[in-house]
Amino acid sequence: MQGYQALGLALLPTSNKQITRRELSAGLGTAALATLSRAVSADASNCDVVVLGAGGRTGQEVVRYCVCTGRSVRACTRSEQFDTEELLGSPSNLVIPGYADVTQVDTLGPAVMGASLVIFAATASAFGTPSEVDNQGLANTARACVAAEVPRLVVVSGAGVTKVESLAYRFLNLFGGRMDAKLAGEATVRSLYASAPSSLAYTIVRPSGLMLGEAKGPGALELNQGDEVAGSMSRADVAAVCVECALSKATARATFECYDAGTGLATQSLSLSGILSDPKMSALAKHIAFEKKPLPVPVTGYERRAEDYGALFSRLEPDAAAHPL
Repeated sequence: MQGYQALGLALLPTSNKQITRRELSAGLGTAALATLSRAVSADASNCDVVVLGAGGRTGQEVVRYCVCTGRSVRACTRSEQFDTEELLGSPSNLVIPGYADVTQVDTLGPAVMGASLVIFAATASAFGTPSEVDNQGLANTARACVAAEVPRLVVVSGAGVTKVESLAYRFLNLFGGRMDAKLAGEATVRSLYASAPSSLAYTIVRPSGLMLGEAKGPGALELNQGDEVAGSMSRADVAAVCVECALSKATARATFECYDAGTGLATQSLSLSGILSDPKMSALAKHIAFEKKPLPVPVTGYERRAEDYGALFSRLEPDAAAHPL
């Protein structure tokens, strides 16, 4: 309950009764969303960024980046717990723990209300149910963002998600149909926003080969479109890309891949070694699986390099463009 008190959601304006977190998530639906909208109008409950899946490795990096760049952030987890001091080394008044379960529709309205940006960094665990999280959970989130009039939803997806015959796709799909779920979730987001007001937008970010380590910054990255090229990059750089791309009009209703320049691989022949970030594990996988020589890295015409984020995003094409998704 502490997280909701901090957000100003413990009391509804039409009642003096205190409402618990579980009551908020139990059957309140659209009517409650309208009431909550009035309750959180222009007060301290509003925040810059909401992170769904804040407890995961990428979600934590997004929270860290927000704090380092002075953005207030609602770090949402299913436990409503977020240890800011453990992550950052000291407490921060920019971070507010929040409760959200993307598989439970009625938890999302209160979670995203008042945000200028929502980042979907949730994903099913290795032996979880991707259809519930990466597909339906993403659809639930998109609907909540549209209903709450959140200006931008950024989705962390994955490169190679359209290459259903690649070894990497087939391997990852062994874990509950993970890639199928991500691909279906992306399609649902595009469909939902097709009928949404033009002032509301999504951006789908497709990284791969995620590593630990410091961010290298925009000058070290390459963007691409069409899901033809993938590479490796740090989660810290993914976090920065997810936050900074929301500031660009060029990324509105767009999908793009991102990776460290010089690490590109053809997604059509993306293998198990190509998605493993640890060099030793990658070499071992290449040996054990008797992997074939990868296809040459295609030149798509959508390669983007720049020294700052504004320029890096400036020439991206919206999803209605000619390249396949």
